[in-house]
Amino acid sequence: MNHNGRFPPLDFDDFHQRDLPARLAGGNGALAVADLSGVRPLAFRLRDGRAYTYTAVTGGIVVTAGDENARTVVELEYEDWCDFVWELRSCFALFYADRISVPRGSFGHLARWEPALRAAYDGQHIYDFADPFPVVDRNGEPLDLHRTFAFGPKDARNGTLAGVAE
Repeated sequence: MNHNGRFPPLDFDDFHQRDLPARLAGGNGALAVADLSGVRPLAFRLRDGRAYTYTAVTGGIVVTAGDENARTVVELEYEDWCDFVWELRSCFALFYADRISVPRGSFGHLARWEPALRAAYDGQHIYDFADPFPVVDRNGEPLDLHRTFAFGPKDARNGTLAGVAE
C-alpha cells in the first residue's frame, strides 16, 4: 500500500497488459483519444528497465511493451508510477519533487498527455471549451457560475466565517 494505506499497489506489467487495455476497450480509450490528435507516443519506464509505450490511434490508445518507439520516455520509481496512476501526484508534482527523469523527449510532452491519461486511467472527461459539459452542483443542478459570495459573520456552530451569497 502507498503511504496513506488507501491505495493498493499496482502490478506494472498486469496493469499495462490487462487492466489498462480493458479500461480502454470499455470506453476510456474513446474519451482519451479526443485530446490526442497529432500527439506522438509516450512511454513510462521503471528504473528496473520495464517500459510500456502509449500510442494514440483512431478510436483509442494502444499500449505496447518497450519504449523504442516512444517520442518521450518518462523514467521513474515504481512507487511514483503508482502515485501517478492513482492521481496522488500529477506530472507536475513528480517533476517539481525531482521524482522523474526524461531521458528522451521532453517533460512538456508528458504534460500534454496527462489529461488523456486521466481519461484512460479513470474515465475522467477531458474538458473541451468548444463543447463544455455543464458544471453542476451536488444535486446535479446547473451551477450558477456568476454567483458571488462575501464574508459574513462568524458561524456560531464552528467559529468560522460563513459565506453569504450576495
